[in-house]
Amino acid sequence: MLTATRVYKINRQKNSIDVLNAEEKISYEIYYDYLIVAAGPKNGFGYPKNSAYIYATQIKADLLKELDSVICYFRPYIPYGYGWVFPKGKFANVGIGIEKPVSEMPLSLSFNKFLNEIRSTGLIGLKIIEKTSGLVPVSGLNEITDGNIALCGDAAGLTHPVTGAGILSAVISGGLAGDYAAESVKASKNLLEDYKEELESVFKKPLSNAAKKRSELYPLMKDDLSIEKNIKRLWPSFEEYYK
Repeated sequence: MLTATRVYKINRQKNSIDVLNAEEKISYEIYYDYLIVAAGPKNGFGYPKNSAYIYATQIKADLLKELDSVICYFRPYIPYGYGWVFPKGKFANVGIGIEKPVSEMPLSLSFNKFLNEIRSTGLIGLKIIEKTSGLVPVSGLNEITDGNIALCGDAAGLTHPVTGAGILSAVISGGLAGDYAAESVKASKNLLEDYKEELESVFKKPLSNAAKKRSELYPLMKDDLSIEKNIKRLWPSFEEYYK
């Protein structure tokens, strides 16, 4: 394990990666039998990139009322996205995600409106304990394998195009990639195509369907009436979504 180290090149012909240690200012060349790319939403390295992203921001705050489930909020002032309150014991993660540059709404303005709304209900406290932000790919499944290289998680486009959820699929794909890479070494045979086949059997159809649903859902979310009329058939928490 190398900390404070950045991979800046994959050499597929040599089966090597070039890395730079930020602290020592020293470059290394590392050789691999199999490589797993878990480099996040903008993986780079010459692979097809995710074509659409949610720009998300989130805070952690005191939860003032008992809450046993996640609440999702759909508002015209959160266009091409949604807001959430995620209970975590005595605290809650409160955030929004907006697809940019499709939406012209500034993320900070939308988030401030959302925080004011949630605080006005007495659900969370005024104090911001911590704040995070980042990109969430929502364009659907990408390239999964390239010879003896496997992609997983956000790098493979495994986040749900409608909700942006991706932790479970990242854990599943990371575990499978590790298993297949290890078995490939033991068998002296590249088994990563089996990894691709298994991953696609689980995620390809639902993510493709979700991408279609997203393209229909978010342009409709311009007012409360449109949201109320369409949300059940286009959001995966409802039975109508799967009909």
